[in-house]
Amino acid sequence: KTYTGKMILKADTTIKNVNFDGKGYNGYAVETRGASYVTIEDCTAANYGYGFVQLASATALTTVKNVTVSNMNYGVKVDYSGAVVLENVDITAGVAAVLNSNYGEKTITIKNSKLNILGTWTRNNTTKTTYVFEGANTVGQFKTDAAIDSFKLVVDATLTAPEGLTVISGSELNKVEYTNGTYHVVTTVGVEYTNMRFGNSLSLIFAIGGEGKFGLTNGDYVIITHKIADGKGTIEKVTLTHGEGLDWTVVTIDGEQYYAVEFSGLAAKQMTDEVSVQIFSKDGVALSPVFTTSIREYAMKRLNAAEAAPEFKTLVINMLNYGAAAQKYFEYNEDNLANAELGQTSGTVTFPNNYVSGEYLLGVSARFDNTTSLIFKFSSSMEQEGMKAVFTYTNHYGVECTVDGTISVDTAGDFVVELKDLTLADARQVVTCTIYGADGETIITEVQDSIASYCGRSTEAVMVALAEDYMKFADSSYAYLHPTKK
Repeated sequence: KTYTGKMILKADTTIKNVNFDGKGYNGYAVETRGASYVTIEDCTAANYGYGFVQLASATALTTVKNVTVSNMNYGVKVDYSGAVVLENVDITAGVAAVLNSNYGEKTITIKNSKLNILGTWTRNNTTKTTYVFEGANTVGQFKTDAAIDSFKLVVDATLTAPEGLTVISGSELNKVEYTNGTYHVVTTVGVEYTNMRFGNSLSLIFAIGGEGKFGLTNGDYVIITHKIADGKGTIEKVTLTHGEGLDWTVVTIDGEQYYAVEFSGLAAKQMTDEVSVQIFSKDGVALSPVFTTSIREYAMKRLNAAEAAPEFKTLVINMLNYGAAAQKYFEYNEDNLANAELGQTSGTVTFPNNYVSGEYLLGVSARFDNTTSLIFKFSSSMEQEGMKAVFTYTNHYGVECTVDGTISVDTAGDFVVELKDLTLADARQVVTCTIYGADGETIITEVQDSIASYCGRSTEAVMVALAEDYMKFADSSYAYLHPTKK
């Protein structure tokens, strides 16, 4: 709607979707007189004799967003506000698009905005103002005070403005350069390499390099963001500490050292989910751009690399096909399948029969999620006080493994024992599940099975597809880890 005249804000206020037309009114369109929090969004303003907004009282935060201002002396006049955010504003004013009176210290954040003049009305010689620029910005002219005003450019931000301004990045590790009329940040740390780990789940490994990487100090940290396809997400913070028990390990790539940070626990169905990494100083200053990738993106780059070994290419093809099968099975992000860019299949698969039943056994199943599990289910009639479950198997390296199992009770009252975190290469290894009595020696029952054997018994079409692609991935994983074995 169109508004002519003046709004005086004495309480916290949000103004949206207003066309301010002063029609020559000799004042401001909006004036704060007691409000602590003010938001002005999606507005236009023109034809006021003085200006659009005057922050005449001590507001804690003023946000002006998606606003266009023209034909007046001042756009936003900042007197007492502690913090001001100007986002996506386009202000052309006769005296100043933004005029700051330094009655008190403040931070003015300018993001993706265009201002014809940024000015300071110096009221004292000690109170300082910090201007922080985010996104892409243009300022035609600065009428500021170098003694009290400072200008900070965050990573990935730009400022198109006249040369000669002192602009800092907020970190000694990064610097600001002026090129072709624009200030921009040159970073010295960032993600230079990625790698992948596959075993009982999928992991992405990020190698942090750059000339400033070892200028990182205790307390600096990485934020890893996993964008889940259903719109939710997880955020993980990894803090750098030197000495024993490094949170960031040091790796050597082509003779040069890097910090390595690992994000683990990705499920097969999440191969196309985006994982982002950004490095921060201990006081929260961004030191690097956001680096984003996915299991699929990494895998396709490696698959298309000329130096990739045949065994690795087979592994990648089978992994992506299994990821797509998992997406279909779990009905997850099916519009963006892991093998969409592939157009290849690899090999065939055979299934053993390792199923050995025993007393009380009701059946065996498997779980294919962010880890792989083999699950044995026993009748409630097996119940004895002090029962204990033990798994034994020989892993793909020939090592004898013994794992204590936890006996739980399902909703039907039957007993469930789950061997968690089986690695891919162990899919064909026969697992023995033994249930002992309270003395730890008397065997109540003993049964056997394997992931491969369970997969071979699948009958539901979508599960058959999942099982076949899982086993192709598992077999190629074994072949990759044991290249001389046939």
